[in-house]
Amino acid sequence: MPSDIDNHGRPIWTPFANPSATSGQSHGVETVLRQNILNSEYYRRISKEEDFMLLVDEIYEQVDHAEPWMCGNARGASSGFCLLFRLAEMGLTDKQITHLVTHGDSPFIRVIGFLYIRYVVDGKELGKYLEKYYGDAEVFTPSPGGKEVTM
Repeated sequence: MPSDIDNHGRPIWTPFANPSATSGQSHGVETVLRQNILNSEYYRRISKEEDFMLLVDEIYEQVDHAEPWMCGNARGASSGFCLLFRLAEMGLTDKQITHLVTHGDSPFIRVIGFLYIRYVVDGKELGKYLEKYYGDAEVFTPSPGGKEVTM
């Protein structure tokens, strides 16, 4: 099983929807990252959005990497993780999760879907969502200026 993404030695998000860690307002997100998400102007703007498709459009327009922090700024939460947190707050349906991971317009829409599965969906359900994507050949660059990898 993959380990948590590290944030200077601390996990940024408790994976696999541990019910005790993800209940309430934290959704399992590490305190500093959560505070930076909640205090960002960008998050405040999207936090009231209830339309899933508008949030998907927002991912298309705003997300250009899969890192939790803004590029060159260790204190600002990335737009991707702000959107991921908003989707976690909404609680997606199976149909919405499938829409994200099968989306063809941007690899980052798919990445947000896979991150949602990784961090929000019950770990017992991972196979249901991920099995058909093992060996997915779509290429993307998770970090700005970084190496291309496959999904």
